[in-house]
This record gives sequence, C-alpha cells and structure tokens, in this order.
Amino acid sequence: MKWERGNKAIRDHSENQKTLLLFETTKDDKRRFNGQMTYVDFYNKTLPDKLGQARLGIIFKLARVDASAGDEAVGPESKTALGFMASRKAAFEASQGVAEKAKTAQERRKRSQIVSRYVQERAMGFCEICGWGAPFARSSGKPYLESHHITQLADDGPDSPQDVAAACPTCHRRIHHGADGDKINKAAHVRIRRVEEAIDEKCLKVVTAAVIQDDSGRILIAQRKHGQQLGSKWEFPGGKVQAGETLEECLEREILEEMGIKIKVTGRALMVDHKYPTFDIRLCAMKAEIVSGDLSLNEHEEITWVEPKDLQGIDLAPADHHIAEALVKAT
Repeated sequence: MKWERGNKAIRDHSENQKTLLLFETTKDDKRRFNGQMTYVDFYNKTLPDKLGQARLGIIFKLARVDASAGDEAVGPESKTALGFMASRKAAFEASQGVAEKAKTAQERRKRSQIVSRYVQERAMGFCEICGWGAPFARSSGKPYLESHHITQLADDGPDSPQDVAAACPTCHRRIHHGADGDKINKAAHVRIRRVEEAIDEKCLKVVTAAVIQDDSGRILIAQRKHGQQLGSKWEFPGGKVQAGETLEECLEREILEEMGIKIKVTGRALMVDHKYPTFDIRLCAMKAEIVSGDLSLNEHEEITWVEPKDLQGIDLAPADHHIAEALVKAT
C-alpha cells in the first residue's frame, strides 16, 4: 500500500478541508452509514492481497467527529463513587474475549461500550490525563469525558481497561495532534496501569478533599494530628469514600464530622493519583462552600486559611501537594 489516491485522501482530508464519511458493508451487500470521521493515526500490518500474497497494509485509526457517540455506556450506570468496582469484571471480560467473540460491528461496539462504561465510572467525572474535572455535562447531566485508547485497538476487540483512559476533549486532541502528545500518552499509560494494579492489590483508596475559599479567596486547610498516619502534615480536609456514597455525599459527611460545618459541593476541581508506601490514593478534590456552622477542631490539630500563592510553602501531605501545585498554577 502506498500513500497515494484513496489512502492519501483519507490521511490528508482535514488539511484539504474534505469530509470523511465511513460506511460498512453488511452481509447482504448493502452499505450502512457509520458517521462522519476524522483521521487520527495509522499503523502497518502484513495482510494477504486479492491473490493471497502477503503485503504490507495500512490500518487507519479513525475517530468520530461527534466523539461522544462511542462513549455512551451499556446498561444502568452506577450513581455511587465506588460503583466502578461492580462493572470492572464485565469490562475485562469484554476486552479479553471471555464472552463469545464478536461477529459483527454492532457486537464489537457493544463490547467497547462495556469497557467505556467502566472507564467512565472509574474516572468519576475527572479527566484521567490532566486530572481536572470534566469541562461540561452531557444533556443527561453526566460529566462529559471521552474514552481514549492509550495503545492501538486490538484487531478483534477493544483494548483492556488498563489501556483506556477517560479524557477531556482537550487532552484527547492534544495526545493525537499535539507536539507533546506522545509524552502525555506515555504518562497516562503509567498512571492508568498503576491504578488498575492497585485495584488488583486491594490497596486503592478513593478519598475526597474540599477546596473551600472564603470571600477574600483564601483556602481552608487543616493539620493532621501528631502521631497518626501522615501526622503533622497539612491537607485539604475530607476523607475516605464509603460504599454507597457519591463523592459529594462523602465530602459533605466528612466535613461535618471533622469540622462541624455544613458545606455544599459546587463542582469538581482536580483528581490526583499518588502511591504511598503501603497504599495508593485516588484523591478527588471538590470545590465547596460553607452553608452553616462554626469551624471546630474535631479531628485536626489546627485549621487555617491561606492565600493560594502560599500553598506550596506549606508542609502538605504528598498527594495534597499536587493539588496545591495545580491550584497555584491556575491562579
């Protein structure tokens, strides 16, 4: 195969301002329209030609212009933060071919959607590439993220969930078209593989953290008690998610228990994945505001308000430090 005629037209359709439409041939030799696509990448594979002789073929990787089309999940989605654990087994079975091998494009799409459902639930509304919350919500109210295949798709089905990340549109396009896309993609691969390994090792903790600002823009932080794990370190207050809770419910409960105040979560800030010596943490920082109550020291050594620019000079817990760094850059 050479980069001429049709192959060249597919590869260069965007710069030539041409529309790329994908059709598939059905068993009764009819054509089914699959949608408008955009060229993403290609790879070579040895394939037999019409005479049965081996030759190097070009395999195109295409993405739908409406990237959300392939990301809708199959079956009822969990509404709780730890609900991804329940859909994980089905996702790995679909990707590894435990189920009967897909025979049609429709079956393959269904298997991909099962993987996508798990990945979207695992992300909990955060981009697994940059960590920031999804940029907007779908019409259904769910956070909008796209499923990014970190490695090329297998010929007979979708990638394993450990090779797929939920990505915001900016990160997704940057990986495919940006000058630093390969570097970002490799970092994403390491991140997702570690998260999946931590789940297998039963050492992943999903934890919430509150980013609460006062009227002057200062952020609330708290010091962990001396003698406890990460004692004397400062943190964004929050706590471990319990079964059956959403991130919002967890954070509101934890802040009420630890500080005696009622808060309202107003949105997602940043998600950090960090490995400690004996466990891994997926720390979900949420924007919140105080609704009522007075601050009290129920679980912490000290509580204080700090300017965002001063956060990096404070002895924060390692995972919390990543949040502080991102908040400083964002100001």
